[in-house]
Parts: sequence; structure tokens; C-alpha cells
Amino acid sequence: MDPPLLLPDEKPKPGYFDIAKLTAIPVDKMLVPGAFLFTWCEKELLPDMCEIAETHWGLKYVENFCWVRHLTNNHIARLESPFFRRSKVTLLIFRSMGSLEMRHQRSPDSVFDFMKPRMADDLNDRKPEFAYTVIETLLPLALCTEEQPDPDRLLQMWMPADCHRTNWTTIIQKPVKS
Repeated sequence: MDPPLLLPDEKPKPGYFDIAKLTAIPVDKMLVPGAFLFTWCEKELLPDMCEIAETHWGLKYVENFCWVRHLTNNHIARLESPFFRRSKVTLLIFRSMGSLEMRHQRSPDSVFDFMKPRMADDLNDRKPEFAYTVIETLLPLALCTEEQPDPDRLLQMWMPADCHRTNWTTIIQKPVKS
């Protein structure tokens, strides 16, 4: 999931919300035993996201994956932040209790990729394709097969309308008019 979250002390803006509102989503009731939750998170929100996932949803932290944002001039991005600049965003990986087959990863835990231009209705940066390849490699049984042809095992929330992926169910947020 890639919720359009306000950063600490950021003024409200259409379509974005405070991280505390995530506690209203019954994620623990939506996941099957052993399921994974992958959620993108800016560094200022990492402690809050981990607390919500562990305390409110009963999930356990497993691992993380980072996207180091590159600009078109091939420099690392330097977005505003109180202390150090923000140049990366983290994909946190949590898991519910239970058994689920997972393939061992030999992929790196980070990717250096360019920031894609935001479209008019985008609330968040468009994430690198490689991150989704990592997820699909990690969970090969979640992909559609002849035996299980229904794409009901991978869910992406808050995705741009034109970013649907094969094998995934996509929930988009309708554009908010300012």
C-alpha cells in the first residue's frame, strides 16, 4: 500500500491524511494467516507506521526495501526534511502470524531509480517497477496460474489509476479537486 500521508507538521491538503487514520482500517481482518503487508513510508513516519502495524494490526516486522530517488540529472534527490534531506523512501515488510510459502530472496535491499514525473491526479511518487518484481519473486504462489487463475492474492491500495499490474487487484483513490 502507498497511502498519501501527511508528514509531521505538514498542512492539510486535498487527498492526504494523517498516519493515525490508518488505525481505522481493519488490516488484521483483511489478511489471511501468514500474509504479508508491504507499505511505502517516508523516514519521518517510520516509527509511527511500525507501531500501527505491530500494535493495531498485530503484524511483525520482517524486512525493508529502499528506493533511492534519482533526479533526471542522475543526482540523488534532496527533498526537504528537518535534519538530513530525504533521498529515499522505504518499503516496509510486515507479516501476519501463520504459514505461507515464501521464496528466498537474492535481490538487493535497495534500488537506485529515477523519480517519474507525477501526473495531475497522483498523490504519491510512482514507485520503481523493480520493487514490485521483488514482491512477486518473494511470493511466487501469489501469482496467477492455470490451477489458480483468479488474481485475488495481491492487493495494491492507493495506486495511480493507470498503474494496474497483472495478477494484482488495484484500489485507487479518486482524484480530489482542490
